[in-house]
Formats: sequence, C-alpha cells, structure tokens
Amino acid sequence: MRYKNIFFCFTILIVLSSGSIIFAELEKTYEIKVLEEEIFITSPVKIVKIDMFDDGGTTFVELKDDEDRIIRFCKDGRMMEKFPRFVYINAFYPTDEGAKKVPMGGEEENVLLEILEDWLTQNHSKEFQEELFNAKSVIPYENQEDEYKAYRVVRLIKLFRKRFDYFKEHPGEIAESLVK
Repeated sequence: MRYKNIFFCFTILIVLSSGSIIFAELEKTYEIKVLEEEIFITSPVKIVKIDMFDDGGTTFVELKDDEDRIIRFCKDGRMMEKFPRFVYINAFYPTDEGAKKVPMGGEEENVLLEILEDWLTQNHSKEFQEELFNAKSVIPYENQEDEYKAYRVVRLIKLFRKRFDYFKEHPGEIAESLVK
C-alpha cells in the first residue's frame, strides 16, 4: 500500500501597503491497495454518507472526490461479532458482496485515518474539533447533519489512532481492548 503526495501550487500575489503575500495550496492523492486492487481518491474529499446501523454499531462511510471517485468502507460493529471488529473496504456492511477486510491497524486503516483527519481539519475549526474529541454523546449533534458527520468522523479517528498506537508498539497482535 502506498499513498502519494501530489503538489499543485497556485501562487497569488496580493500587494498590500505593508508588502505582499504568497498563497500556496496543497492537493493530496490517497491510494489504498487491497488484494491487488488500487483505490485512489484526491483531496478535497467530501463525506457523502456516514452513519451507524442498529446492529450494535457498524459504522459506514462513503467518501467522494471532485472527480467522482468513491471509497466506501465500514467498521464492523455487529453485536454477534464480538472480536475483532475489522474495517471492510468497498462495503457499507461487512457481509456486502465485494467487501474486503483490511488488516487491523494496517496501512489501509492509516490512509483512512489521514483522509478523515484532513477532512475534519479542512471543514471544522480547532475549537469545534476539540469539542468533538471531548464529546461523550452524539445527542447534541444528531439533528444537525454537518455536526453529526463530524462527530462520527471523530469516533473513527479516535479508534484508528488507538489501533495505530497499539500496533506500533505490538506489531502482529490483536488486542481485545482495541476492537470495540
């Protein structure tokens, strides 16, 4: 699995009485490789759908870029499936046709983490992000579509960060405390 950074710089010169400002914009292309299939998506990414099923907590996400490329994934949260709770690419639900399980704490999850972190940073203030990271419940956000999306994104970011940190210290292990 690889991801590439592609730089497109647009320079705008604004002349003010105090001097000038140069502005540069960065565009990233993310790549996820699962079982010989490569999936590309380029920032800025939009979250088309994000929600949870009533099965105990399977979270599904659909991401789309300006070229209409789509990545779908879900984090297994089925009550009947206690451990482990893997992420599946190309699926809204783990049993969907074409669903591909990715290694827990692996490179694919880390690319998804980067995409979600970038989306959050590009779309919400630091103050609101901090509020979301400290939130204990979705209730304050459930009737506001954008805030609800951000809350669900933060839940996934927290999970992926926790897994990434654990597997960095314990490569190859599956920790029951991380799979929820």
